[in-house]
Amino acid sequence: MTETPIVSDIVLGPAHKIRVIIVDDHEMFLEAITHVLGRQTDIEVVGGATTAAQGVALAGAMQPDVAIVDYQLPDGDGASVTHAIRKVCPHTQVLILSGSSSEQHLIDAIDAGCSGFVTKDKAADTLVGAVRLLHSG
Repeated sequence: MTETPIVSDIVLGPAHKIRVIIVDDHEMFLEAITHVLGRQTDIEVVGGATTAAQGVALAGAMQPDVAIVDYQLPDGDGASVTHAIRKVCPHTQVLILSGSSSEQHLIDAIDAGCSGFVTKDKAADTLVGAVRLLHSG
């Protein structure tokens, strides 16, 4: 007599989605990034903010896997925001998104603890890939 294998009753839920917040003072750009990332099956945008202060508070509240932060905000720069976000949620990877390719901005952001830097002239796929890359370590 052959035994029938026992099948577990446990149903596995969907794989963990990459939880992302976006901090950008240009609302149209914020909405566009939210739309692009929202179309990905493995990424979930859990919030957006238009100022540095709102972004840091949002990061603290949502504890995202990745924070996408515009380098130039009305109340702070990407380096200071990166430092503040990493202070309230050290596990969050910060990805700077910048309209400038300034080497000094890049150095300042890295010194503050950012994990990635993408310029706004890149294709949306570059941003999506960067989010996945940062999340994977």
